[in-house]
Amino acid sequence: MLIADQDWGAPPVSFADAFLDPSGRLKTARSQNIYDVDFEYGLQPLRWENFTAGGATILHMPQEGGVRMRCPAAGDIAIRQSRPYFRYQPSKGIYASAAVLFGAPPPFTSMQRRVGLFDSDNGVFFEQDW
Repeated sequence: MLIADQDWGAPPVSFADAFLDPSGRLKTARSQNIYDVDFEYGLQPLRWENFTAGGATILHMPQEGGVRMRCPAAGDIAIRQSRPYFRYQPSKGIYASAAVLFGAPPPFTSMQRRVGLFDSDNGVFFEQDW
């Protein structure tokens, strides 16, 4: 019989950070990278969808290994979205990272800049508004 509040006299156990996931929990399985992209050689149209409206542009920046999205006027739209859709799975963790440089404020108001894991209904993102 196990009694929950019984003192077994065992010392507390701690693990090095290398054995912990981003949430501080002990890793019990190897992590697996399922989606990795860089833009050194192009916009990767098989992995990413582009949408522009108005005078917006999406430009490959090979020297930076990135993509520049510009909306020069109010009402312009530039969207890049990964083709794979990452659905929530109970009891599975996900780690995501992204590098973004929002840059200077636009010359007009009513602009939103977002980066994250989201769609039109749900998700998490960082946003910069004017």
